[in-house]
Amino acid sequence: MELNQQLHNLRHSASHLLAQAVLELFPDTKVTIGPVTDTGFFYDFLPTKNFKEEDLTLIENKMKEIAKRGYKILGKQVTKAQALELFKENQFKVELINGIQDASVGVYSQGDFFDLCKGGHVDSVDQIKYFKLTSISGAYWRADRNGIALQRISGVAFLTQRELDEYFQRLKF
Repeated sequence: MELNQQLHNLRHSASHLLAQAVLELFPDTKVTIGPVTDTGFFYDFLPTKNFKEEDLTLIENKMKEIAKRGYKILGKQVTKAQALELFKENQFKVELINGIQDASVGVYSQGDFFDLCKGGHVDSVDQIKYFKLTSISGAYWRADRNGIALQRISGVAFLTQRELDEYFQRLKF
């Protein structure tokens, strides 16, 4: 696998790890989407009470704890009806599923966490080692300013500790 794809998969998996950690800590939170960015990843949430900056350390520590569990990341295709049943408590996922034209959709799991997803992941959560959560910001569902206000948690992820350290060194200049 080429390096860029490997890094993309790592960052994509880190976004799922972030969502899993948030749900373990704040189980009433609704998860939306969590794509890859140029340096890392983010995930948008609808929490029952807003996250605070000090929650980043708590969430990051939970991510590290989950990563040590070594869950395999498993993907499968399910029918749209199965996906709608699986995500029936999450209006964001239901909206996404209803917008998919295909007869089936991808669902990825790690432990008891599952998410709607097209794929591109590392094999297991214990491969996600070199990351840091960097910020909490506001976001809107589907980037619609008239839509539902969400909170975005962003982070960076790299394949090695050296790359992570170098990233933060570059930010100092």
